[in-house]
Amino acid sequence: MEELKKIIIANRIEVSIPTYFDVADKQLNVENTIREKIVENAYFKITDEDVELNFILMDEEFKSQDMAEIIQNLYNIFSRLVPGFTKIEVLRSKINGIEAAAIQYKSNALTYDLYNMYVIYNSPGKKFAVNAHCKYDESEKWQSIFFQIAESVKII
Repeated sequence: MEELKKIIIANRIEVSIPTYFDVADKQLNVENTIREKIVENAYFKITDEDVELNFILMDEEFKSQDMAEIIQNLYNIFSRLVPGFTKIEVLRSKINGIEAAAIQYKSNALTYDLYNMYVIYNSPGKKFAVNAHCKYDESEKWQSIFFQIAESVKII
């Protein structure tokens, strides 16, 4: 992975992302969120490319749910509301001691298809997600970078 910068999100999440991701205006993505809170300065984009990262707090919405329930609820939401939703794979793991699951799926944008990775972190009292996407045709290039970003997440 290229040169990294550490960022702190909502004073409680540390993550390392490549330096070529720039903070973008979170308002650009507000219409695309469903019952989620995008944290200020936690929406990143690569200039001139269709690659984005969002860091989303989910404490209230999923407070009393275990990981299986969260995955099922998100799957139901995505399948109803995401144009062209096609599940690719769901992976479950522990990342830096935090229960995590990655939902990978394909969706439709206006002029091309997207590869999406939605990683949910289920730590006691702290539930959050990283949502990353790129053009589907470029997913081989970005998938490993998205996984490296997801694996760098730490609760502080």
